[in-house]
Amino acid sequence: MKARVLLVDNDTQLNKINEKILLSSGVVSEVHIARSGPEALQYLVMREERGYPLPNVIVMEILLPGMNGFEFADAFAGLPICGKHRIELVAFTGSSNPKDREKAVARGFKHFLSKPYLLRGLRDVIAHMRTNDTHVPMAGY
Repeated sequence: MKARVLLVDNDTQLNKINEKILLSSGVVSEVHIARSGPEALQYLVMREERGYPLPNVIVMEILLPGMNGFEFADAFAGLPICGKHRIELVAFTGSSNPKDREKAVARGFKHFLSKPYLLRGLRDVIAHMRTNDTHVPMAGY
């Protein structure tokens, strides 16, 4: 299974690099980019309304300005979207604060990946998804 990824980060350069790396890796089939939490929520609602497949993975910078990743996770939990329980939330951040990791887990993030190494960690996330394991340990790289 190749994953569909929604990458949410305001770092345009890093987004372009990660998009190129992910698409050329064979790990993902699609990468969509949103630069903010509200833009990501709007994207998800639009996909649902048009009957397009939702992403399998949302990779989210938790320290975004405006709506941060924690606030996004709360809003995402309230979205009336079918199948959202199958979407893996992945925190992708430069934060090394253990409290951010705890907050991420409490908000529904299943994985916590450190910037800038998205591909290495995302391969493990997708491997866990392939096993259909409903209890995936919090990955930390």
